[in-house]
Amino acid sequence: MERVPGETLLLTVAYVHFCEFLRKRNMPVVKRQVFKQLVPPQIRDQYELGIRNDIHDLAGGGWHCGWKGIRVLDLERASKQE
Repeated sequence: MERVPGETLLLTVAYVHFCEFLRKRNMPVVKRQVFKQLVPPQIRDQYELGIRNDIHDLAGGGWHCGWKGIRVLDLERASKQE
């Protein structure tokens, strides 16, 4: 993840990316509830951002949990640049 002002990251999107990350490394996927307990405290420590319940999803409508000010890195593109 990286800090980017104006970006939003839904908890669901973060979970999907995390599961993809684990699969690519042949690691077992964790349940969403475990992810929800472990990751928000890490994001708070690293980026000083708490999880919010007021993230509006323009694509699907409705309100969701997530963070404002961070986004998921494109790991494939980042690894090609190295």
